[in-house]
Order: sequence, then C-alpha cells, then structure tokens
Amino acid sequence: MHTYERDLCRAGNEGWPPWDQLRLTRAEDVVDLARADPTIGWATWPDVFSLDHRGSPQSWYKGFTRDSVRSWADDPSPLVEAAQHPCATPAVTNRWLIIESRLTCLYDEPVVGDHDAEAFLRLRRDLADHGYLLLDSVVFDDELHWWSLHELTSGTTIWPNRLEATRW
Repeated sequence: MHTYERDLCRAGNEGWPPWDQLRLTRAEDVVDLARADPTIGWATWPDVFSLDHRGSPQSWYKGFTRDSVRSWADDPSPLVEAAQHPCATPAVTNRWLIIESRLTCLYDEPVVGDHDAEAFLRLRRDLADHGYLLLDSVVFDDELHWWSLHELTSGTTIWPNRLEATRW
C-alpha cells in the first residue's frame, strides 16, 4: 500500500491532459492522474484503458458499479466483448490498464489483499489467451491509498512490454 496527496491546485481545474498528450507507462503515472482527479478513489466503477506502445490511451471502457478485477477474474467476458464490439472506438489495442476505485465502507479490511493479487493473475492469464496484455490494475481507495496489483505480483511498478511476459 502506498499513499498520495491531492494536488488541490490541479484538482477540478486542469484535470486530465488531452489523450494525445497523456502517457501512462507505469503505476506512478496513474497516481499522478489521481492527484488531479478527485473522482479517482470515490467512483463506484472501474475504468479500463487500452494504451498504445507509448502509453497513450486509444480507447476507454467504463465498467459497471461493483465491477472489479475480482469479478472480471471470475468472468472476463464483459471486457473481451467490449473490446471486440464493432463500435469500439477509435481502436482497441492489446495493452490494457484498469483503474479501480474502492470506497472503504464497502470493503472489509484490507481493501486490497492476496485475493486481489490472485484475481489479477487469473485475469491476466485469461486475457492473454484472447491476445490482450493486462499491464496493471491500479486500485485507489477514498483514504488516499493506492496499490498496483502488478507490483503486488511482480515486485515492480514497471509494466511488461510483451504479452509473452505475462504467460506463466
């Protein structure tokens, strides 16, 4: 578990940079967004981004309330179907990032634990079978804590470059 602080000068004013200027290449880049976006940590849905090789978002999928890496590990079909939908715009890449917010009042302690790491690895393997590389699931709570599930399972916040790196 890590902590972060909101950047009150940026929060609500600047928000997210334009997608063509945004680069998400490791968990700390996502944390930088959370500093400026007060909804991260408070939302009741996860966001899934497909990123190009530079880390620039190419498409976005808004999950449903209470969707999570846990539920998708049990059934990844909503993610796969969204990626394969003919209206997926502009183009879904095979490099995916999940940003998940969790309200602490809805979760037993700990908010993130071993069951999340196990779910992340299961989901990563299942998505790899469909040709998608799950880079990370970065989880934020409403008390300014964050976790990188990739870090919990690998020891680093540096994301893998290749799909083959996630098949074990």
